[in-house]
Amino acid sequence: MALNSLTEIGVQRLTNGKQAWINVSREFVLDGYPRLLPPQQFVLELLEHQLLDAELIDELRALAEAGYRIALDDAVLDELTEELLEMASYVKLDLPLLGRERFAEDVAHLRHRQLEILAEKVETHEEHSFTAALGCRLFQGYFFARPQTVVRRHVDTDRTSVLQLMSTLSKPVVEISEIAAAIVREPHLSYRLLRYINSAFFGFSQRIDSITQAVMLLGVGPLRRWSALNLYLTAGHNSVELARLALTRARFVELSSSRIRPRGADQMFMVGLMSVLDALLGMPLEQSLKELPLSAQITAAVLGASGPGSDQLASVRALEQGDLVTAKRLVADADEFYLQALLWADQMLQVQTDAAPVAG
Repeated sequence: MALNSLTEIGVQRLTNGKQAWINVSREFVLDGYPRLLPPQQFVLELLEHQLLDAELIDELRALAEAGYRIALDDAVLDELTEELLEMASYVKLDLPLLGRERFAEDVAHLRHRQLEILAEKVETHEEHSFTAALGCRLFQGYFFARPQTVVRRHVDTDRTSVLQLMSTLSKPVVEISEIAAAIVREPHLSYRLLRYINSAFFGFSQRIDSITQAVMLLGVGPLRRWSALNLYLTAGHNSVELARLALTRARFVELSSSRIRPRGADQMFMVGLMSVLDALLGMPLEQSLKELPLSAQITAAVLGASGPGSDQLASVRALEQGDLVTAKRLVADADEFYLQALLWADQMLQVQTDAAPVAG
């Protein structure tokens, strides 16, 4: 499936120009499949519990000499892994499996080697701080997508204006002039909207300089999505990663729901988008949802109640944890929907963050 995706979609497009990590087994390596992949763009992540014999080690050494980077998954340092460390570029250490004391010992043991240590299953901000203090620069887990424990969180002015715009857009009947007025009141929203509407994503032949015209061209549904995206882009240091996660979930839920429920795309999109709102606002999800004018149906699905969008949201969460069996049980073709959602999310982020600024 991975090789088919790379061939049909293209590795640059699929990874957005970033380095791709691909799980490899003993059989995958010995059958020569890694040599079909460009070494500069891939890291070969050797799965745990593989038979480590001379045949496998010799082939991994040959791959390393050919420029392929190798990562050891869930590494537990012992005599068997010492030889592999000589050819590895990355070592993944499982924090919950090892415990903090053993994790720190293993990091100290590896410090003299020319390799990167990836801290795996880092779930909280405190765990991230602990592993970063030991010198880890790579992390895997959901620390950035979960809120820090706070008693009360102040929603800053930038995000407050976006929340107010979303409230206006949520009305059953709303005039174009009312939407435009809500955007014009906030210069940063006006700037972002004009930058967005004039990007290559839309390809209009003439420049759009009027907020009212931009609102008319987009329509209420796309504006709801655009304003929701801006919520995430006004967050802190993890804003782009939060936005990517939220957009991928949103698009997945929308695409997978459309097969069984063609209508209501906006609602399904919002289910995915709001599912990481707790990380954005730094408070429990149920409390976070009260900050937004969302329908009872969207709120219920985000909180895990049965109903439209709930299975789709559970499916994409399973995919994020590498549980393809559960994901496909909940949504047929979940892997295909996820690839489409990833590509779409990266495209939307590029449009929103990299589009040329509007002059004047």
